[in-house]
Amino acid sequence: RKRVQGLRRILLRDLRRAKVRAAGVCFGHQLIAHALGGVVRRAAAGWGVGVHGWRWCASGEEFRLLAFHQDQVCALPPGARRLAGSAFCPNAAFVVDDRMLGLQGHPEFSKRYAERLLRSRRERIGDAFAPAIRSLARRTDERLVAQWIVDFLRGGKFAPRCSALSTLPALSTLPALLSDGSM
Repeated sequence: RKRVQGLRRILLRDLRRAKVRAAGVCFGHQLIAHALGGVVRRAAAGWGVGVHGWRWCASGEEFRLLAFHQDQVCALPPGARRLAGSAFCPNAAFVVDDRMLGLQGHPEFSKRYAERLLRSRRERIGDAFAPAIRSLARRTDERLVAQWIVDFLRGGKFAPRCSALSTLPALSTLPALLSDGSM
């Protein structure tokens, strides 16, 4: 709780006031929402684990990422614009002031890592475990989403196009994209 309050102060004081772009994934997504006045709580439907699909509000196109969460953003902060959601997680992606991006899914997870994490927490996850393991056979769009995040952090509008998947660099190039000095 103390750490969350410290991170909240950093988000409000340092990042938002300095008009610095930031992106939060999973807990970071929840932290941005909470820090800026949104509501975060346990998902009524239980664990969100395995491959999940969300739809973009603007286009209706679906993208898929690995998920691993119990808590989620239940109400967006004032001024936030919802970008994507699903019946399970209505506020899966949002942006505030075109500078702070929140995303519930994990573009940084590999399926191998997700499977190991699921297996290590099998008892804790309970009934959601088996469907989550089966879901790992579905495709995911981590390369695409990673590129969207890079583009956003570089100053672009967050305007994803799901059909652009085939034109993206490998996810392993993300560190180079972020450190090439253009940010």
